[in-house]
Amino acid sequence: MLGVGSELGSLATAFMEQHPEFTDIVGIDVHPPRRRLRRTEFIRVEQAARAELVRRIVAHRPDVVVHMGVWEPHARVGTAEARIATGNYASAVCEALAHLRDLSRLVIRSGIEVYGACLLYTSPS
Repeated sequence: MLGVGSELGSLATAFMEQHPEFTDIVGIDVHPPRRRLRRTEFIRVEQAARAELVRRIVAHRPDVVVHMGVWEPHARVGTAEARIATGNYASAVCEALAHLRDLSRLVIRSGIEVYGACLLYTSPS
């Protein structure tokens, strides 16, 4: 679970812990999980530590990767920083995935950026 320190990442990981078919759960993030997780190994990796993130993902050789590592603007960082951090993190994850020969599934959380900004629109009368 990439992004286990987020609210959604913590919830998804807690869900996975309740199902025995999910074995060897590893959570990676800058921040620790927001709830107590009993079966998850937490690994803290700093945002700028790209090589370490890639190494950690590849070392665990997961067959399923859940990527929820998205920085939302104005949550913990500003808009520009969130965009850069999210892009850098996604790029590192993609680099790691290229080395995972047994990967069967990739689950990605989309952010609001995927759908575009919504501007208030008033139709002409």
